[in-house]
Amino acid sequence: MKQFTRTTTVHILLLVTLLATLLFAHQPFASAQGSTIIRIDPSSQTIPPDDTTDVQVQDVVNLYGVEFTIEYDPDIVQPVDTEPDPSTPGVQIGVGPVFTDENPNYFVARNYVYTDTGVIEFEATLRDPAPPFTGTGTLANITWECVGTGVSPVTLTITKLGSPPDGDEISHTVENGSIQCGDGTVSGRVLLQGRTDHSDTYVFVTTEAGVCATAADIPIPGVPYAITDADGYFEITLYDPPSPYGTPYRCLQAIHHGYLVGQYCPADPVSNPIEGDLGTITLPGGDATEDDKINIFDLSLIAARYSTDDCTADVNGDSIVDIYDLVVTAGNLGTNGPETNWQP
Repeated sequence: MKQFTRTTTVHILLLVTLLATLLFAHQPFASAQGSTIIRIDPSSQTIPPDDTTDVQVQDVVNLYGVEFTIEYDPDIVQPVDTEPDPSTPGVQIGVGPVFTDENPNYFVARNYVYTDTGVIEFEATLRDPAPPFTGTGTLANITWECVGTGVSPVTLTITKLGSPPDGDEISHTVENGSIQCGDGTVSGRVLLQGRTDHSDTYVFVTTEAGVCATAADIPIPGVPYAITDADGYFEITLYDPPSPYGTPYRCLQAIHHGYLVGQYCPADPVSNPIEGDLGTITLPGGDATEDDKINIFDLSLIAARYSTDDCTADVNGDSIVDIYDLVVTAGNLGTNGPETNWQP
């Protein structure tokens, strides 16, 4: 049998190494073709302080044109018009440096915000003699303003990337985002005397001191609020108060029909702002007349509706006006609101 020489062995090793190099050198290229991403950056943000979102393309090769549609919640946020020409009607978002770095060699075919439905449509392309874009960059940017409170999704519903010279589609994946309108939260528990279900208490914050609202006033337009769950828990997302700007929230109130108003009003809301966990407060029952006082008029109203299901007089919410409603009310006779005894 012919023996392998050292030279033959070296040649075989070199051949195997060459084949392996060619094989594995090809695989990263194939993977790279599918690694392009269109993403919302940052993926999660809070306004204030961060009010700008980038629509970013990542790891793209030979990009020349883009089309995308974004959906958002128009009751929470709205884009600010960033079109430099004030004569352009409607609201437009900003064109990103992927295009503007080749200024003036780009063309925007569509840039419009439907503020009523929460839809952004954007189409743009580079044009000759601009070279195609390769790498990671910003396609467009959106400056937001809060019009409500809560979390809005920022969802890319349509995305297309085109490559020259024939407009070939560039495969890609999508990463969506979200925006929270708020500057922190305030939370706590509001318990209702005589009940095991403590839900449906309206809790809100205002820039006015010592305000006492009634159930008829709620909800108050433009005011951050929450509704308690069955355990009495609430959490309010705060956002910048209305003008005059810089006015702090001065009072938090909790309102439920048949109960005295609960309130938290720090003496100095600047150094001791309304935020964080306030603890637990129990609202005394029996204010059937909703004047934030429990007196003989409340007892009279309840007695007049005895053995009915009149919700006006049904203090404990068990769908019948009976002795339990009278006992709760009589026990609190002479008590006035607002109740301010929050317990850790």
